[in-house]
Amino acid sequence: MFSPQHNRAAGLLKRTFAILLTGVAACSSQATAPSGAGLCWRMIETADQQPRFEILARDVPNLESCAVQLEGARMMEGRSTTGAYNGHFIFATEEQITSAVTMKGTRVRIFDADDRRDIQDGLRALIERQQTQARPEVDNTTGGATPRSR
Repeated sequence: MFSPQHNRAAGLLKRTFAILLTGVAACSSQATAPSGAGLCWRMIETADQQPRFEILARDVPNLESCAVQLEGARMMEGRSTTGAYNGHFIFATEEQITSAVTMKGTRVRIFDADDRRDIQDGLRALIERQQTQARPEVDNTTGGATPRSR
């Protein structure tokens, strides 16, 4: 049989090991960016603070195209949007659109200011066109909606 000192030491070792495992698990719980050929992902924050990802678009050719999709979502919602493409995070904020390998990693700007303005102008035009097509025209003579001719 083992001595009382040996049992205490074994118990202490078990508790220390459990604490270390908890610390490692906490460090590794940082979200990783999903990947998948041609998939643009959008990060959804959940109540338990664990992010989950939903596919925003398919057949997306590159990170820049995914960044444009996320910028459109940011503009429509009026708040910052985070997503991912091919294992890289994309952050669309009011100030800029950046990418990083990890959530807290060094962020690299995807578009310069002039390119971003051009992208935003194009997105605004698309959003306005989409909203116009979604609204039925009102027939002023009868007060009812009439189908839109295309």
